[in-house]
Amino acid sequence: MAAEGDSISVYAPGNYTGIFDNARANVTVCGLAVGGSDIERVTARVSGVTNCNGEVVTLLIGANDLYNGQMSVTVDMWLAKVWAYTDSLRAQGYKVAVGTILPQCCINSASYITEFTRRRPIANAAIRAAVGKHIDAVIDFAADPTIGPDSAALNKALYPDGLHPSPSAQATMATIYGPVVDKLLAQ
Repeated sequence: MAAEGDSISVYAPGNYTGIFDNARANVTVCGLAVGGSDIERVTARVSGVTNCNGEVVTLLIGANDLYNGQMSVTVDMWLAKVWAYTDSLRAQGYKVAVGTILPQCCINSASYITEFTRRRPIANAAIRAAVGKHIDAVIDFAADPTIGPDSAALNKALYPDGLHPSPSAQATMATIYGPVVDKLLAQ
């Protein structure tokens, strides 16, 4: 399987993708996520997915580009790029799961965080509604009562820098991620 996204999903032993891989001897995870990525960068490196030659692709994106500081780039415009990526993969026979976007705080200006926080539930609702249309499953990180609320990003034990999940938050992510991916791999 291929795991794509930004720095939150970078393959490492303590990140949810690495935790998932280490717990499953019969699954090979191609960790393709790169820090700083947006949907355009993920789309540009789609050859990594095909080179992985897996059955399932997971994607967690949006931390860097759901709001990029430009009000002219709407949530719908961002989602259209995500769906173009996932639709293309599904047309090739991959099963695709997309993660809901996690909260942020304190990393940019207050106006940036306000707009990101306004957009996040809109994008997450669209991701949840896309099952069967643009994706095969949702990895609903944002629904978790501990790591998902906007206020969670203020908790330094969960998000030390207001953006990147701590080891304990990554462990929680792994418990959400694993069953979704396992189900897709079993189909």
